[in-house]
Amino acid sequence: MSTATAEKILSAPQARRLHDAEVTVKQLEAKLEDAKTARDELRGRYRNRVPLSDDIDERAKGVRKTVVGGVKIRLSPSISGESFSLKRYRELGHKITSAMVDAINAGKPYDRWTVTAAAGPKKIDAVEPT
Repeated sequence: MSTATAEKILSAPQARRLHDAEVTVKQLEAKLEDAKTARDELRGRYRNRVPLSDDIDERAKGVRKTVVGGVKIRLSPSISGESFSLKRYRELGHKITSAMVDAINAGKPYDRWTVTAAAGPKKIDAVEPT
């Protein structure tokens, strides 16, 4: 006698909760992007108002720092690093060598979720047609 357990099916309230969570995340991501844009605009406007460091070594590196109104600000110029794209390397027709294999870190598997309102009722809580 087989005692296979049936998988539980996602209920409508569970699907709505998942959808609401997805909508909340998208809204917060949009707010975060707006906040980052505003911050970056302020940084651009205020950059030259932060004086170069008094320390000779830091000044030579372009470090700017100050303390104003109880706020400590330090601006350290950084050079963007180089990166190497395996995908692009392969697209260009190159082969991955055995020496390269040991240095490759494979990405971790993950689930990609897409949760949107289904076609039909515009309001999530609307009664579905029978």
